[in-house]
Amino acid sequence: MITNPTSPNNAIVDREKVSGAVDRVCAAGCTYVTETIAALNDGRDVAEAAGLNPDERQVLVDELTAIMSVYDGTCET
Repeated sequence: MITNPTSPNNAIVDREKVSGAVDRVCAAGCTYVTETIAALNDGRDVAEAAGLNPDERQVLVDELTAIMSVYDGTCET
């Protein structure tokens, strides 16, 4: 676990939980990753983020966004 220095409350981020969520989202495919990022950014719940605190959810979004950056905004390669 690490602390999130950008969090106003310096919350603890469980990297293993976040990593597991990233793996589950990515296993569902490119389109689902894009939909998950949009849902989380809109404040909607997704099953893979259940049990994550707000800081962990943000780390999840950040990591998924970084992964998707290789696709240049689309799921076409």
